[in-house]
Amino acid sequence: MIQRNWHIVLLALVFLAAVAGLDAVHFWEKVGLEPPHGMAYQGLLFLLFYFVLSNTVFTPYIAIMDERHEQTVGKKMKVEETQRRVDSMLAQYQASLEDARAKAIQERELSGLRADDEAKLHLENTKKKATASLAESKSALEIQVTAARKNIPSESKAVAQDVIGKILTSVPSSSEKRPRAQAL
Repeated sequence: MIQRNWHIVLLALVFLAAVAGLDAVHFWEKVGLEPPHGMAYQGLLFLLFYFVLSNTVFTPYIAIMDERHEQTVGKKMKVEETQRRVDSMLAQYQASLEDARAKAIQERELSGLRADDEAKLHLENTKKKATASLAESKSALEIQVTAARKNIPSESKAVAQDVIGKILTSVPSSSEKRPRAQAL
């Protein structure tokens, strides 16, 4: 735990050194002020409070936000990959279309109308395959995007409930507090 929070320990050491240094050179007397009482304790209490909040609230919250960002970026990368595949398939379709046209011209010169009909059939089949594959990729992409959008609200509610539960369990209830008048 100290390795994760080494900066807090370092801040505490620097703060204590600064307090000791100011006292050693009688800084407060030189500037004409009364030395503050309990400055070291107040600083250490502040750093202790920061340590507790850092480990119970800040770090989990930042981890959740990083995870959410990673999921969003990951989904975006999947969408981009799908778009690249679609573009590649479209380029293959276009290349196939160009090849088929070139073949059709050659076939037309060699065998006339029969070759022209075969080229049209080949083009239609290629177009159907590319269109079917494109539609399949788009529907898969839409399913992934819909699933990602559905997961975000449910995950955010669970995280909010968890954080609220932790906060409420750390606050003492009103029945645990005793008025000072009764204690005397």
